[in-house]
Amino acid sequence: VITEFADDDAKKQAAQIEEFVKSQADCIVIAPVSSNELADALDQAGEARIPVIAYDSLLMNTDAVSFYLSFDYKGAGILIGQTMIKKAGLDHLADGEYKTIEFFMGDSGNRNARLLYKGLMEALKPYLDEGTLVCKSGRTSMKSAAIAGETKEKAKKRCADILAEYYN
Repeated sequence: VITEFADDDAKKQAAQIEEFVKSQADCIVIAPVSSNELADALDQAGEARIPVIAYDSLLMNTDAVSFYLSFDYKGAGILIGQTMIKKAGLDHLADGEYKTIEFFMGDSGNRNARLLYKGLMEALKPYLDEGTLVCKSGRTSMKSAAIAGETKEKAKKRCADILAEYYN
């Protein structure tokens, strides 16, 4: 097994795929940096009859993918929400008590991030609606909670801004 990391660089990942094709790999399993930017490299794998397994994100604009493997993101969101409810003791708060939460979701263009959000909200929305869980910034929609481009820097800045404005 040869493992490569593309450091969130689609061009680097495409070059890695091309190297796997040149070395006549038996199979390529890929967690794509970009669903759309790897088609040319993947087409080379298809032409070389190397099976390609897409893990976690669909690979678009190519017929070279043999299998797609993922898991239940909505179900994972529900489980995360249920764990938060239990750990925060939301079902056992006294009248008028509440816990706070802020949401930092993946890019709204990311299907998996949207599914995770949907499951998370399925679990947490009743607590948000009744006021035992409060989001002081008001960023509870997927659109407002999403971190465009999913960068750590953007998430850190948003966190610092929210802390400064809502949590003295």
